[in-house]
Amino acid sequence: MQVITKALSLLLLFAAISQDCFAQRTEDHFMRRRVVNRIDLEEKINFPLIRQEIGYQDERSEFVYREGIVKALLAGLEKGTYVAYDPDNYREAWSAQEVEDRILEFENAYNQGSDIPDWEMENEASDIDEFEGDDWVEDEWVTDDFETGNDFPDESIANGGDQEVDLANFEMVLQFVEDWIYDKKLSDVVYDIQYVEILWVDPSGALPEKVLAVFKWDDIAETLDQTQWINRFNSAQNMSVKQLFDLRIFHSYFIDVSGEGMNSLEEAEKWRQRMVEFESHLYSN
Repeated sequence: MQVITKALSLLLLFAAISQDCFAQRTEDHFMRRRVVNRIDLEEKINFPLIRQEIGYQDERSEFVYREGIVKALLAGLEKGTYVAYDPDNYREAWSAQEVEDRILEFENAYNQGSDIPDWEMENEASDIDEFEGDDWVEDEWVTDDFETGNDFPDESIANGGDQEVDLANFEMVLQFVEDWIYDKKLSDVVYDIQYVEILWVDPSGALPEKVLAVFKWDDIAETLDQTQWINRFNSAQNMSVKQLFDLRIFHSYFIDVSGEGMNSLEEAEKWRQRMVEFESHLYSN
């Protein structure tokens, strides 16, 4: 009986490894589509992606990061685990200091109501004065650590230190780029995530949103595997953010498919249904 059990285990292991290898063989790709997905982090099903653990932290927990995906990505960047990339040139790597400077640039321009360099206003006639004053920020949070241009301080923005940097504008929307691969060997669609993008969003909608930085999925996979996703129904069954993406337990919508942009949610849903129906017709005959 034990021999049969071991044989079955080895067979299942071989099948899993084989499927992973088959999914990587470009010769087996019947068709592939590059899809840009947008996740509204304020939506109920997606909120656990940025939800922080309340109360004491369980020292027995397997998770290193417990404050959501955005802060986890910034913390991993700060530790030097990986680098970020320029949204306009994925070959240009950015250090943690460069991303930090970019965060300060975005937030200072927003708080002070000044023109953001190289940003085009959607309506040039709009009144910028509404952004001035102390309506948005009560305390001055830029400390000497940032002004002197030092490396990330011990209590940094990624770790939610005493500097009280508000990352709320970076925790409203997340985008990720993936390939939908119609695999001939597996007779299935493989979702191969390539990049994750952190965005800055103006809550008033007056300023256009801007991509803060791009991260390669292969670089950040380990960090996401150590990032907690809180199960709002049963905290004994918390998962990692990587598991969440693997199991597709989130809601997103298309904003671009192979270079064709979506102009509405209705159009995005039609594209999704079209791709699902293509899979059904391809493998059901």
